[in-house]
Amino acid sequence: MNSSSIASSIENVDGLEDALETLELLRAIFPLDGELMMDEPTANLVNHPSTDPNHRRAPSELTFKLQIIIPAGSTYLPQPIEFLYLGCALARLPPRLWLDRHPHLSHAEWQQLSDRIEQKRVVTTDALPDTLSLLSQMLPDWLNELRSFNMPPPVSQIPPTVNKLCTRAWFRFPSLSTKSKRTDLVQLASKYSMTGFVLAGKPAYLALEADSNRVNDIEEYWSEIKTVSWADIPPFQNKVSEVMRGTGVGRLFETMKEVTESMISHNARNGRSDRAEREEVAEWLRRLGVSDQTLSAVLSFSCL
Repeated sequence: MNSSSIASSIENVDGLEDALETLELLRAIFPLDGELMMDEPTANLVNHPSTDPNHRRAPSELTFKLQIIIPAGSTYLPQPIEFLYLGCALARLPPRLWLDRHPHLSHAEWQQLSDRIEQKRVVTTDALPDTLSLLSQMLPDWLNELRSFNMPPPVSQIPPTVNKLCTRAWFRFPSLSTKSKRTDLVQLASKYSMTGFVLAGKPAYLALEADSNRVNDIEEYWSEIKTVSWADIPPFQNKVSEVMRGTGVGRLFETMKEVTESMISHNARNGRSDRAEREEVAEWLRRLGVSDQTLSAVLSFSCL
C-alpha cells in the first residue's frame, strides 16, 4: 500500500500524523471515562500505531465524540439533559463538527445549537483542542438560552370571554410559501376570535378553532381570505382541502400563530423527507393532546 492510498480522505501522511497528535492531546485534555469516545477504526489507529506511518491502514476519516456535561438545574427544559455529544471528523480541512440531537431537544432547539457551533468553525487541526474546550464551556449556557429563542410573541391571543368549547377544522394545502399570505391567514383569524396555527410547506397545514356558538365564522373567514387576500391568485392555484371538523371539542390552542419557524424540518437546507417532516408535526400536535386518529387523517399517513 503506497502513501497516496493510505489516507484516502486525509489529505496526506503529514495530515494524518497531525490528526493523531491532536487526538492524543484531546485525550489528555478530556481524560475522564466516557468523555472522549472514538469510533472503532479511529481507536484502533490511536491505540495500536504502526512503526511505519506509510503502512497504516487509515480509515477514511478519524471520528470521535466529546461528552459535554450539562449541570443539573441549569436549563428550563421539563425533561433534564445530563449530557450533549459533540461529534468531530478529521479528514480534509477544516475539521467537521456536529451536535448529536438529544431526544429531549426539539428539532428547532437542536438546529439553534448547531448553528452556533457552525459559527465556531475550526480552520486548522491545531486549533481544534481550543475550540472544543470553548464549546464544552459554552454549550450549557446556550442550552439555557433556548427558552427566550423559542417563545415568539403570539399574534392573536383569545379574549378570556371566548368559549373554551369550539368547532375545530383542519385544512391542508398542496403548497403555501408566500409569507404575506400566511400572515393574512393568522391576522384575519383575530377578527373572528379564532385560534389555531399555520404551518407552511409542501404540503401546508392550517387548524382553526371557532367558538361553538359561532360555527359560521369559519366559512366567513374563508370567504374573506379568498376574496381579499387571495384575490390576486388564480382559482386553480388557491386549492385548500378541509380534512376534518369536530364540534363541541375543547380548545387546544391559546393563540392563532404561524409555527413554521419553530419547525426546523421545514427549513429547506435540511433536505429532510416529507415523512420526517410530518412525523415532526405529529410529535408537536400529540404533545398538545391531538389523538393519533386525528393525526392520521390530517397528515395523510398511518403508523404515527
